[in-house]
Amino acid sequence: MKEISENVVIDTSLSGVTVGVIKTPKGVIFIDSPLTPKDVQSWRTTALKNDSGPSRLHILLDEHFDRTACAVPIKSPVLAHEKTSKAILNRPTTFRFPAADTGSEWELYPEIGPMQWINPEITFTQSIRLELDDDVVELDYHPGPSKGAIWVGLPGQKIVFIGDAVIVEEPPFFENADIDLWLESLELLKSEHYKDYTMISGRSGVIQRNDIQEQMKFLNLVKKRLEKLSTKAIDAGQTEKLTISLLEEYPTKTKRIQEHYKARLKWGINQYYGRSVR
Repeated sequence: MKEISENVVIDTSLSGVTVGVIKTPKGVIFIDSPLTPKDVQSWRTTALKNDSGPSRLHILLDEHFDRTACAVPIKSPVLAHEKTSKAILNRPTTFRFPAADTGSEWELYPEIGPMQWINPEITFTQSIRLELDDDVVELDYHPGPSKGAIWVGLPGQKIVFIGDAVIVEEPPFFENADIDLWLESLELLKSEHYKDYTMISGRSGVIQRNDIQEQMKFLNLVKKRLEKLSTKAIDAGQTEKLTISLLEEYPTKTKRIQEHYKARLKWGINQYYGRSVR
């Protein structure tokens, strides 16, 4: 657990994504959720300690399985972008994870079984503000990493949760990405507007401004190499060669994690290229 400010804490040690909590006089706002029910329960118990109010709200930063698989056990109304809601609605109510090797975090937890998805009760299209006693929480749509990607900012405290916009020391997810929009979002993130902000990645915890530049560098590399593929369908050999070359940017300590990252890139590139040539 890491305290970002007096009323904002995050945890990077639990299963799945980095989770956060904003504590207010009226209650708490959860940012995403851990991946396993066991971690959800311990996180929820910790987050509600010294709680001064009964209000609860759970914000999903996008539609990825890693952050939506255990939304139900948080037991709070859910707020997300409308495209996140649509993606979840398209899943069966009770769903067993796909057998494909996608390189997602949930694949590292064999104990995860069928999950019951929860549909967000509150949605928005571009932005929404939550008025607190001493501050406001701003939710803004920043597509690129996924269809329903949002940022959650506390301008009064200069803190912003950016989801998968920047991921450090591991490859990003391309399955539902739009690289051009992603680069636009990152240009904004490295602008003067966010100069003094504490930026919290949905996978890597607190990041630095140079991490934004590194993410942009990698996205431009992927874009450039994909543009060199002139065929209308990327074959297995091309995918393998491209994946191996990109994996060089992310050295790992173990063979298991290396194969996991390779699967993430291979799956993401296939899905991304398939959408871009339609």
